[in-house]
This record gives sequence, structure tokens and C-alpha cells, in this order.
Amino acid sequence: MNLPLVGIKSLGFRTMFGTWVAPGANVTYLGPAGVFESAYTENNRVATLAAAVARMRASKNDTIYLLPGYAENVSSAAYASIPAGTKLIGLGHTDDASAPKLTWTAAAATLLLNAADILIQNVVLDFSGVADCAAPITVSAAGCGIDNCRIIMQNDTASFSALKGITLAAGANRFRFCDNVVEADSEDDDANVVGGVINIGAAVQGVRIHRNEFTFACPGDTVGIIDVTAAAKKLSIRDNLFYQLAADAAFAIIIDDVAAQGLVVKNGMRITENVAPASAGLSVGASSLILNWDNEVSAASTADATLVDAADT
Repeated sequence: MNLPLVGIKSLGFRTMFGTWVAPGANVTYLGPAGVFESAYTENNRVATLAAAVARMRASKNDTIYLLPGYAENVSSAAYASIPAGTKLIGLGHTDDASAPKLTWTAAAATLLLNAADILIQNVVLDFSGVADCAAPITVSAAGCGIDNCRIIMQNDTASFSALKGITLAAGANRFRFCDNVVEADSEDDDANVVGGVINIGAAVQGVRIHRNEFTFACPGDTVGIIDVTAAAKKLSIRDNLFYQLAADAAFAIIIDDVAAQGLVVKNGMRITENVAPASAGLSVGASSLILNWDNEVSAASTADATLVDAADT
């Protein structure tokens, strides 16, 4: 009897018992000392992201495993030069206290995904380690992805909020943002927010934003939690949940009056502002061609949980 064929993607695949990587890929472990009892494995461990990416070869599907207990600060612009095809995969669960974590600690700190096919998976990304972090992650190459991560946009403990989250610049075709949880505690620090969690500011193609949970405050009605300001094509925003925390914001998704094309389907949106749900949630400019299907909106500052279909506003 033949067993099912799995692991056909170049990334490899994970099981409960271990991970298989692509044939020929090199592996480096990133994290604190003392995790391994084997001297052989310990020799393949480094303590910093810069040291780990220095071991990666471009376009070879090399993999960095971020170990439980790993924590590092992103403290400068262009923090690490990540080669094309590199996979950064956290071990454990992102809700664990020991989950691998990157914390942005300078307002100008930026992690650049500027080479093709970089993947960040299963890592805590804390953009709230400093006040008004301007551009925590910028993507400018094709085929990059952020999957199954926990992303902290704002927290009340430090009273810090990022100004925006992930910026897609020219070249960021086929970027995927899937199965992530995006967190904020409140709208208390939103006065300076200028962008959403995902900011599509270039004419990119094939962006997929699927199965995420977003909680953030984007004040006013000009910036969405997903904010599209350029003619993105083959755009797919599907099966996401949104909680727009700002008391003066009617929308979770805003697509400006640009020649964007794509699908916005099966999303749920909770709006804090006391507005009519039928005119909230999704805003699409007249120049965009977007399928708005089965998007449900609950609005008003009360406990009202009425769901209505989102209109193209």
C-alpha cells in the first residue's frame, strides 16, 4: 500500500516529530545557548539574526530555525540583509512565553524583505517596542510571505503604537500574508498612526491576504487596516476577521480611487464607530474593480452585533 505523497513544495514540510527541508538546503539554528545537548548541533547555533543570515546562500531554500527562548531587538534601518529564498521558521507556538520574538526598538528600524522568496513563519513580531515605529517591515521583492505569526501593533503597557505595519513597495508581487494574528490593546496610542497593518502602495500583482485576525486602530476614514493606495492587480483579501478599534473610523478595508482589481470575499468586520453597518467596513474607490461578496459588518459603539453585507462605499 502506498502512503500519501506530501512535502512537494520547495519549503519542505513540518510534522509533530520534526521538519523536513528542501533537498540541499542548509539549516542554521538561531537562539540562546543550552538548548542542545549535542555538541554537533550546538556548533550550528548562532545567537543573532545577522550571524544566521550570513550563513544563508541565495536561492537555495536555506532555513533558519528560531529556537524557543530566542529574542532579539530590531534596532536600525535595513537591519539584516536576508538572501533570496531564506526561510525563517520559529519553533513552538506563538502564544508561548518562550516563543521566538523580534522586537522593534528604534523608530527608524526596518526589516527589509528585498530579495525574492523570503518567508517568515511562526514568529512573534512586536512593532510596539518603541513609540511611532515608522515602517517596521518593507517588502520590495517577489514571492515573499509572512505566515502564522503573532504581530503586536500596539500595547497599553508601554503606550507605544507603530505608525503602520507592513509596506508593499514596487516589486512585491505575489506577497502572501496568511494565518496571522495581529494585536492591539486599544486605540489609546493611535494619534500618530498614518497607515494600516498592510499598506499596498505600489502597483503589485497577486497579493494574497487570507485567514488572518486583525485588531488595530486606524483613526479617521482615510486609512484602513488594509490600505490600498495603488493599482494592485489580482488582489485577494479573503476569510479575514477585523476589529477596527478607532472610535472615529468606519472602515477596516480601504481601496482608494485607483485602478485596483481583485476579490474581497468572506471577511468579517467589527467597527467601533457608531455608524450604520451597511455603509461601513469596506470602502472601494470608483476606479477599482473589486468583487465585494459575502463580507459582513457589525458596527456601533454598543454591544450591537448585527451583521449586514458591506456595501461598496
